Amino acid sequence: MGLGSSARNNFLSSKSSIVVRGRKYRILDTIGQGGEATVYRCQDKSGFQHAVKVFYFSQFSPAQVRHRIDGFNKEARILTYLRGRSPHFIHLVDYEYRPKENIGYMIMELGHGSLRQYMQGMPLNEPLRQTYWQQIVNILTALQDARVVHADIKPENLILVNGILKITDLSLAFRLNSPNAAVRQPMIRGTIDYMAPEVFSHKTSFKSDVWSAGVILYEMTYGRPPYFGLFDRHEKMEVIARMTPINFPPLNDLYLLDIMQQCLILDARFRPSAYHLLNHPYTSIYILFILDFESILLDKMSQTSAFSRFENANQFRPDGKSTTSDRFNLETLFNFSTLQPRVQTHLKNVYTCLLITTVCAALGVYLPMIGWLNYPRLAVFASIITSIWLFTIDLNARTQIKCFGLMSVTALFIGIYLSPLINLAINVDPQIVITAFLLTTTIFICFTLSALLTRKRTYLYLGGLLGTGTSVMIILSLMNVFGFGQSQLIFNINLYLDLFIACGYILYDTQLIVQRAVQGDMNYVNTKKVRIDNNNSKKNRSSTASHPSLVDETEKQMEMKLIESSPPSPEIRQPEKQMPFRKKSSAKTSGEGDSSMFDLTLDQLKELMELRGKELLEKLNSSTYNGVKGILEKLKVDGNQGLDSSSQEDLEQRRAAYGRNEIPPKPMKSFFRLCWDALHDMLLIILLVCAVVSIGLSFYKPPHEADHVNEDERT
Repeated sequence: MGLGSSARNNFLSSKSSIVVRGRKYRILDTIGQGGEATVYRCQDKSGFQHAVKVFYFSQFSPAQVRHRIDGFNKEARILTYLRGRSPHFIHLVDYEYRPKENIGYMIMELGHGSLRQYMQGMPLNEPLRQTYWQQIVNILTALQDARVVHADIKPENLILVNGILKITDLSLAFRLNSPNAAVRQPMIRGTIDYMAPEVFSHKTSFKSDVWSAGVILYEMTYGRPPYFGLFDRHEKMEVIARMTPINFPPLNDLYLLDIMQQCLILDARFRPSAYHLLNHPYTSIYILFILDFESILLDKMSQTSAFSRFENANQFRPDGKSTTSDRFNLETLFNFSTLQPRVQTHLKNVYTCLLITTVCAALGVYLPMIGWLNYPRLAVFASIITSIWLFTIDLNARTQIKCFGLMSVTALFIGIYLSPLINLAINVDPQIVITAFLLTTTIFICFTLSALLTRKRTYLYLGGLLGTGTSVMIILSLMNVFGFGQSQLIFNINLYLDLFIACGYILYDTQLIVQRAVQGDMNYVNTKKVRIDNNNSKKNRSSTASHPSLVDETEKQMEMKLIESSPPSPEIRQPEKQMPFRKKSSAKTSGEGDSSMFDLTLDQLKELMELRGKELLEKLNSSTYNGVKGILEKLKVDGNQGLDSSSQEDLEQRRAAYGRNEIPPKPMKSFFRLCWDALHDMLLIILLVCAVVSIGLSFYKPPHEADHVNEDERT
């Protein structure tokens, strides 16, 4: 250790600046110091400040130097690989290893402190804890999407940059292709308080990072790690390795207690994944509330359209004069700062995917025209097969590359069997294709910008209207074909109605894609799924109206708390409506329970939501609410230990009865059910119509000029 300290002191005394790959950085001060490296604050020639992490390999023995240098290079490669994948990854500016000096440099973005500095050994308040937890879950999902296991998640490695948590120190990280696999590590390395039990058996996986995140949430809630009382290092390692049950003091927030229980399940096989944590009520309540709170703030603020920003700008000038800023400019038009960075990245992926599939379709149109792959009828059946194959795949982060490939191949087949139709249009007038392309592109760009610049969820109500319009369009088409002898008036009405519906779907789908991205759905191939679940929402609408869920009431209570609005007065309360008792079903899945299972009325539930701490416990102990023990018995909660997962038998029974530990897998549909659902999908209907038209055109042969000459000679 003395050798390492002398190396650091010599570095500070001998160098006031460093050069990394030809760029000079001036050392300002020391930020932090660890066992392997020291972090300094530095400044480049442009005046931007960065953090430089200096690795002193000379402090290690010759047998360890090679291993430490390999770890340095591996960390730099992983940070380079993760660059741009998520805003929660620390940005690596540059790095270099100097063999002569035996020192490594990493230039990274500068943070404003670690999560450890904000915690300071004390529990965090509820809004701050939920904010940080939601970002930690985003880090876990981003790591799993990138197939990288961090293996050392702790508050010291979570850096705050402009209010965003970013993960750093990936010296122990490694790639893992399978989400359910575990890598056997030759050495046990990490921070003991945040190491999962399986790590002490030399097995590390994505579930180990989930355990570390659960420990951080436990510490943010109670102010200490789970095994804080054990001060001896070896004793603590032995206790964790033996899978000693964790004590969970009682909490008022049952969702918080449950998600901690899930993250800290001792057996890694039953621990939830990062995607399950993203859909847990404790995480999703916060996400939904933030959306509503943003809408409230936007209502309070002035309109943020591209024109109104400049209309209101001059009122803040001391001289009251008008400047060129009151005129419209493109810089403000393309200012999407209201969208989160991860949503902006998601939109880039979506439109890149759309662009590539469009290019594949255009390639499919062009190839038959030059004599290649001129098999339109075969392309029809091939596109139907690939479409059905695409519908059968469970779209998630692990299968999105496969789905993207299938979508591109399907677009290619669509272009092949549409080639005769395009060729016919070119024979009539070559300008038709160019004009249609330019108009379609203009319409798409204009309506997409309108959807992005307008307040969130403004056009989400269009879904039902667009579906009705599509049905009317199909009925008009059938009437025109079979009933009115191909009337030109109905054809024109159908054509313009189709144009309006297409424009409406651009608005609707764009805002719904943004909405799902904010809620955590970052699968850019799965964006078409925004139109799914409409039937489910319709089925549950009546039950939701008559039985408000605990999630909705909690969300409203959080909204009232943060905007400091007073609770409703008892004098203006609505008369109580007794909620009908519903018998619990053993097949109930996660999130289907409501307040009726506790024999509570809606007003009683609202009253409970307005209480905190001792007042809430006293109210629950009263005879009105059947007592705390009655409610805890219905929730299968031990009042002293919380949701105990140490008993495997109780855990399995609780999973089967309440579904609170894991989200049930999506059931596979039968082939006939799949075909029936596919018939309700507008994309497949359009594909079938285009297929019929393409088959008809493939049999159609236009008369040649020689045929007219022969006919004239005969006459």
